[in-house]
Amino acid sequence: MENQGRDERRRRTNLTPTAVMNTYDEAETQELSISNTQSCSAVNLYALLRRQAQDTRPGEWTVALSRHGYAINRGFNDNIYGSPEAAFEQALAYRDAILHALPPVTSREKATRLRSDNTSGVAGVYRKDARWFAHVERPEWTRSRSFSISYYGEARAKALAIEQRQAWLAEMPSMFHTRNDEVEALALLQFPERLEQIPDVMDKNLMSRQDVDAILARINTRFDRLRPVRLKVSVRLDQQGRLRGIVSLNKPPTLIARADAATRSQSVAAALHQMRPRVHALLTKLCGPAFADRFDHEHVRIMLAPHLFDKEKGCTVTLYLSRQEIEESPASHRA
Repeated sequence: MENQGRDERRRRTNLTPTAVMNTYDEAETQELSISNTQSCSAVNLYALLRRQAQDTRPGEWTVALSRHGYAINRGFNDNIYGSPEAAFEQALAYRDAILHALPPVTSREKATRLRSDNTSGVAGVYRKDARWFAHVERPEWTRSRSFSISYYGEARAKALAIEQRQAWLAEMPSMFHTRNDEVEALALLQFPERLEQIPDVMDKNLMSRQDVDAILARINTRFDRLRPVRLKVSVRLDQQGRLRGIVSLNKPPTLIARADAATRSQSVAAALHQMRPRVHALLTKLCGPAFADRFDHEHVRIMLAPHLFDKEKGCTVTLYLSRQEIEESPASHRA
């Protein structure tokens, strides 16, 4: 019956449109996503939490879930990723990467966890009234058996109770412990062999902290590299009346370059004309000549147009770039 139910879940998984293949950043790794859409309204929001923007605090998507007794949390800030939609896409991809790498515990693994009041060191084994008891309680059945200390002796009675608990653990129906059908479907596709495993009742560490940390470190490193770089180019008149251009790139470390153009001896229009090649030089220094040419064509010629320039507020352009765009520029390495 157990295998029949598992096969049925697998058949249902194959018919689930949201259990699809999704290629991640590493070309050699194909990972499974529990969503085939980037639409926030349609996607499975398992482990995704939204904090709306309020006053000066930006909005943020957070991935929050637990795996093998360890809490996993990572935030994706709207300001860092450029928009709520971009932050959501990265949070979704991060969530799916976690689900791919760290399966939920199985019902058998969960049954080996110690309760807070356990004194024997083995889940489901306890001493009472000169007897050692083995006990297992499941929604579908409950079993209990005791072993007399006066008959077997202390050590033997406890050992027999542990053996009995281990035998019942092997008989226990095995399934992934999650309330989300699509997460279960993904786990069935990714980790079917885990349902066949029978954990040792003496092993209280289902997955070590070191193993979980190593997996998370690899995933976090990959997503750190996917975090976009914010380029901010601003041109405005300062308090002394000089036209000042500032280019900042939060790579990290944050790189900042400045250029000035005087307005006392010439008109603002003339200063704007002088500023254009200087901004181009700053961008070339930080981002490379190809990017500087593109930015000049798409933005600078407009932001420094005399008839469009706001003398009170100036002009600012903010772009969110992939790290690959910046790292491919030899000039950015020299900055």
